[in-house]
Amino acid sequence: MIRIQTMNFSVTTLFIFVFSLSSKAFNPAIYQLNYFETQGNAISVRSLTRTQLPHIEIPAHLVQINAAHSRMKTDLLEQLFFEKEGVAYIRWIINPEDKKYYHQVVRYLKEQGYSADLHYHFEGFQSASRSYFAEVPKTPVRFSTKTSTDSTGGSWQDKRLSVAEANDARLFADYVHEQNQIQPFKNFSIQDEPLAFMIPSLNQGMIVRLFGGFEKNDNKKIYLPGFAALHESVGREIALRNGSSDPFEFWNEHYIQPVGRALGEMAGRLGTQYD
Repeated sequence: MIRIQTMNFSVTTLFIFVFSLSSKAFNPAIYQLNYFETQGNAISVRSLTRTQLPHIEIPAHLVQINAAHSRMKTDLLEQLFFEKEGVAYIRWIINPEDKKYYHQVVRYLKEQGYSADLHYHFEGFQSASRSYFAEVPKTPVRFSTKTSTDSTGGSWQDKRLSVAEANDARLFADYVHEQNQIQPFKNFSIQDEPLAFMIPSLNQGMIVRLFGGFEKNDNKKIYLPGFAALHESVGREIALRNGSSDPFEFWNEHYIQPVGRALGEMAGRLGTQYD
C-alpha cells in the first residue's frame, strides 16, 4: 500500500467504536483503515468481523526465505519462526477464504512425511482484497499477510500468490528502501514488505508486510484507500465533515492532486508506475 502525503482528515468521530476495543488490540488507525477497506469500496463490501487465521507448521528447510533481516521486527520473527524437537519451523498462514491452494500445501507436507494439521496462532481482519490485517493476541505483534486464495473481494476469485510475485515484492521493497535512504521521498511512502516465504514446487508464496507508521499513529492521521475517497457515501461524508459542500472539488485538491505529485515522484525517482 502506498501512503500519499496529504492533509490529515478529521473523521475520527465516524469510527468512535474503535476506542471501545481492547487497548491491547490494533491501533485505532488500523481499525479505521479496515473500515474504509471493507465498507468504503464500491466494488465489494467485505466483513468487519475478527476471524482466526489458520496456519500450517512447515519445516524451514522446505521453504525458501527471502528476508531483509535488518528491517524485520524481532518480536514478529519470534512468532513466525519457532523450533520443535530440534527442527526449525515457519508458520505458513492460510487465507481463511481459500478453498484450493492450502490443500496443495497440505498434500505436499504429507508427501514429505510431515504433519499438515491446522493451527490457530493468529487473528485478523479482511482487507479489500486477499491481504489480512493480522495480530498475535495478547502480544504487540501486528502485521499484514498475503497468501494464495481462490476467493476474495470483488471480481477476483482466483489469486495465486506465485513465487515470482513474492520475489518481485521483496526486490521492489528493498529498492524503495535503498532509494529512500539516499534521499527521502517527499510525496509518498510505501509500507515495507521485508519478508517472503516460498514453496517453489507449488509455485506459492507468502508475503509479510509491516504496518510502519500505523503503529506510531497519534490518532491525528487517517489512512484512506484511494477508492474510499471516490466512494459515493464515504467520500461525500468525509468532504462534508471537513466543511466542503462540493465533494468533487474537495477530492480534486486532497486526493487527485496529491496522487499526481506522488506518481510523478515515483516515476522520476524509481522509474516505476503504480498499477
